[in-house]
Amino acid sequence: MEKKCLIHIYTGDAKGKTTSAVGLAVRARGAGWKVLFTQLYKFKSSEIPMLQELGIDVKQYSHPHRYFTSNENQHSDEPSKECTDFVIRAFDAAKKGYYDMLVIDELGPAIACGDISIPVITKLINEKPKTLELVLTGRGFPKKFMQKHADYCTEMTLRKHPFYSGIQAREGIEF
Repeated sequence: MEKKCLIHIYTGDAKGKTTSAVGLAVRARGAGWKVLFTQLYKFKSSEIPMLQELGIDVKQYSHPHRYFTSNENQHSDEPSKECTDFVIRAFDAAKKGYYDMLVIDELGPAIACGDISIPVITKLINEKPKTLELVLTGRGFPKKFMQKHADYCTEMTLRKHPFYSGIQAREGIEF
């Protein structure tokens, strides 16, 4: 019997989206699955060496997110070719049967700022092998996109965060 693989989206304004995806990737690897964990925009993530030690393949698109490189949070009408190509290459590797799970961490912000278009992501999802579990994370996923594509959709809700008390992001906790 062929396994039924689904699509997960972890979104919202609170902490825990990447952490949830990491946990799911570790669980899948523990079950013997081949996992590709990709990250957009991140330069330093403490989980990466441990994921690699567990035999999880990791690839990073470590370019700055537009929100952090300009004074305005502007949406671009011109998708980033590099970001789009990175995501397409990840899906291509998964489609060739190399992986049972593909994680694309921070895809939500890539969509929200226009670094990748919804039609491109929709096409990739529609071509996803039935044997591939897909995990997408980040803020900014359009509600219609989540309703149409997600089998699991978890929204992290911010109630309180130490950042608002002046405590900066801490290694091992936030990154």
